[in-house]
Amino acid sequence: MRGGLGRTLLTVFLVLTIGPLSLVSFYAITRTRHEIEQLSLENLQAVVQFVRSEAYYQVERHRALLLQSALGREVAPELTYWILDGQGQLLKSARADGSLPQHVLNMLRSEDVLLGEQEGGLYVWIKVPVGSEKLAVAAVPVTDIFPVSSVSTSQGMALFLVWEGQAWPLLTPQEPLPSDVAATVASPTGGTEIVGKEAPWMVAAVPFRDGAVLVGAQPTRSALATSDSLAGALIAATLAVALLTTVAAAVMIRRITRPVFELTRTAVLISQGDLNRRALVNRTDELGILAFAFNTMAERLQDLLETLEQRVVERTEQLARANALLERRARYLELSAEVGREIGRLPSSGAVVEQAVRLIRERFGFEAVHIWLFRRQPSDGQEPSLEERGRAGQPPWPDRIAELAQAVAARGKPLWREVEGKAVLGFPLRLSTQIIGVLVLVSQESFVEGDLQTLQVLADQVTVALENARASEMERAALEKLQQLERRRSVFLGQMSHELSTALNSIIGFSTLLLKGVDGPLTENQKSDLTYINRNGQHLLALLDRMLELLDEQSDERSVQPPELVVKQEL
Repeated sequence: MRGGLGRTLLTVFLVLTIGPLSLVSFYAITRTRHEIEQLSLENLQAVVQFVRSEAYYQVERHRALLLQSALGREVAPELTYWILDGQGQLLKSARADGSLPQHVLNMLRSEDVLLGEQEGGLYVWIKVPVGSEKLAVAAVPVTDIFPVSSVSTSQGMALFLVWEGQAWPLLTPQEPLPSDVAATVASPTGGTEIVGKEAPWMVAAVPFRDGAVLVGAQPTRSALATSDSLAGALIAATLAVALLTTVAAAVMIRRITRPVFELTRTAVLISQGDLNRRALVNRTDELGILAFAFNTMAERLQDLLETLEQRVVERTEQLARANALLERRARYLELSAEVGREIGRLPSSGAVVEQAVRLIRERFGFEAVHIWLFRRQPSDGQEPSLEERGRAGQPPWPDRIAELAQAVAARGKPLWREVEGKAVLGFPLRLSTQIIGVLVLVSQESFVEGDLQTLQVLADQVTVALENARASEMERAALEKLQQLERRRSVFLGQMSHELSTALNSIIGFSTLLLKGVDGPLTENQKSDLTYINRNGQHLLALLDRMLELLDEQSDERSVQPPELVVKQEL
């Protein structure tokens, strides 16, 4: 397969096809194995429970046979039994050597069925009362109680009866139990589980009687043999599908990549300088459309290369014009900043207007510069009127300048006019949302794109300088007014303090003389009244002195502070 595209497409196709198929197969095998494992555990549990149910049935059957044999109605030839009286003395035995073991007799006094070991084997002891004074006892081997002939041994199943820590085999396994599995069988916990690491076994345990537990065991690999065969078949099918998919994908990808390879080869030849090379268009699908588009692109590339020199010249001219515009804008911004710095320090609006028109005309080289300001602000509903406050240069048509200024003030936007071959540009002097005037520029050269935004910065600089000058004028007027008020207040306070202190000193002096008895003796009421008048007069005189001291201190502070700070404090 040519090129890396085909290998890439084939790899992607195989990954996207075989990958999900493998995942699905793995999931199906894992899920099937898990389900078969659960079914095998349930089947083993069912088999063990079935064997226990059959054992219960055999116990009841042997109980019935024992009762019939004890009554003499029917003799069971396979049954070994004893007949005892009420005191436990042996009356009769059938096919039994010796007497009944004492420990069995003691246990049978409270239990009807129990397990016991006898002569190296495990027996089930069954007790049946015969009348009111006789007792029949039978010993039945566990192999007769647990019929395992019906249990299939094709899957290696084994059965054990665990009693008092010892496992008695009922169905011998086809292969020996591993040590960890044997330990689990000898100490069952109940339920079903899988034990063993190297050779796992499934183990199921159910309780029987007298503390005994019936345990079934089966090798896991034999139970999962069906799952393994199914997994092998599924893997073989997956490999077959993958092989067929690979062959089909290779054929289809080769059909797709061959035109792409030819198109790539043509592109390489064109990149090496063969601009007359074209791709073969013999299809109507997406690849054919791609080849057609490639040929169109090659033709345009050839035309572009042939006209490249002319395009380079045109683009160079465009860049030169753009650089000139940038330099012009930078120069205008720099000059605007210089004009703003120089007029921003002027103290009055008249000086700002006079200096602004002169500097703008000199620095920018305009033929004429005009500044129009509103004569007054509209306060009574009348329209404000513009008045020319500053001019540098003399254009031959002042009426048109005035008309343009009125139009700019009305619209609130810059306006550009061509008058007799000269460019006239008007800018509003805007302070926030209020227009305070108009800046008109007359140039012998035409303005270019971008000059409106750049020169609007200049107009804003003029507006800020005018507003600063007006604020400075208002501050100076306020300072003069405050100084005049301060002088008047000082004169008033001096006169008032003199008059008040003279009157208070007279009141205090005469009241003191009267209290000393200069004019004759006084009554007690008169002394009390004069004392009150004297004390209050002294209190008022002290208050007057304190007020004068505070005023003197404030006057000293005013003399130390700068005039601008005094004005702000008074405001």
